[in-house]
Amino acid sequence: DVDASFGQCTGSAPASYLDSAEPLRPGSWSTPAFIHKSGGWGNTNNNVYSNVCFSQNVTRQRYVIGDSVINVCHFNPIASWWRDVLCQAINILGAKLYDTESFCSDDCYYHGRNSDGSPCEGGRGHAFVLDGPLNGTTGRRDLPNLLPILQLAGEPAPEYLVHPIPSARTGGTAVTLARYQSFNTTDWNCGGRCKEGGCCGVKDCKHLCFDDVRYKQTCHSQEFDPFTMTCDLYRQLNATYYSEGGHSGPSLSDSIPFLNAAFPKAPFTIAANIRSGEPSGCQDIIAWGDGQGSWMSAEFRLSEGGGLLYGESQSSGAVVGAWKEVVSSGLALADGGWHSVAVVRLADGKVTLYADGAVAASGVVNVEPPVGLVPMARSARVAHTQDCVFLGDISDLQMYGIPFDQTLLAAIL
Repeated sequence: DVDASFGQCTGSAPASYLDSAEPLRPGSWSTPAFIHKSGGWGNTNNNVYSNVCFSQNVTRQRYVIGDSVINVCHFNPIASWWRDVLCQAINILGAKLYDTESFCSDDCYYHGRNSDGSPCEGGRGHAFVLDGPLNGTTGRRDLPNLLPILQLAGEPAPEYLVHPIPSARTGGTAVTLARYQSFNTTDWNCGGRCKEGGCCGVKDCKHLCFDDVRYKQTCHSQEFDPFTMTCDLYRQLNATYYSEGGHSGPSLSDSIPFLNAAFPKAPFTIAANIRSGEPSGCQDIIAWGDGQGSWMSAEFRLSEGGGLLYGESQSSGAVVGAWKEVVSSGLALADGGWHSVAVVRLADGKVTLYADGAVAASGVVNVEPPVGLVPMARSARVAHTQDCVFLGDISDLQMYGIPFDQTLLAAIL
């Protein structure tokens, strides 16, 4: 810490200006550019709270002081400057980074809640869900100024959920907490014990999640908002495969390898965010082959004009009718912007395609899926021909062993 790399040293070293006093009094340095780390909780050299204010993980910036929950980084002027620079850069690039959505939202960063009162999620459920709003800050957002009581008695606020995101271009599992049911409990009367209703909101909400036969098998946790009398139920979604993705194209060697991405057993859901500005030709978002260069394959792709297509072939030969596909019409997703896409395949061969949260097409493929596909995929066709390379960017490609509906898709994309 001698080189002033940690912000926790601010004010503890001798001032940089000349003073007749001996020795020089501790004071704030006049060279804040030297402070390129922000400190955190405890021994910030060796724990997860190191450099906490120069990170987009808002959960590790939340501290509890008595009955107050604050974001400690509100009191670090360099953190505010760094946040502005980062979020401006993301906006200029037109990037869509899930991990920074809450961080770059003023409502989430300063209030701990969205403007409509809903919880702030790291990546719409990907990384974390903030457990309750902030009730104290520096005053910038018209909340109480807690600076006088900011002291060592504070403790880190607990994280609601930690999401283990694998590194880029590698396969792994992922966990998402998704809100799948929401109830207004204003008129509920706690089993008839209060005629006016609303007397047992928290208890009713917990009962729904943990005891009600309709939800207890799927409900992971619940959240009750006493101001709106809303009960939200959350379920845990376990991805069988996850990849951060990356840039794909223009050649096959430049396509994205989805390592260890075995073709899933139906029913399944495959979802991703894509961006392409090339409307001509076919572009495989993810595709499998048998490694022998045969016609056996499974492909989820952008079709000519920017539509969606999902198809399968069980046959290794060029058999007429072996290839079955479901294709959308009227879509133009290859417009240079980001779009969320998904395919849901059931065990009976029914397929539903989704684009930007809406149903884009539905149809059927063969009941029996192709068998013998190599447990690795690419963002290009890897069957009888090696083409249809995706030209653009793919992010957050995920696979789940259950069929999703529009509500669950909205939670992960």
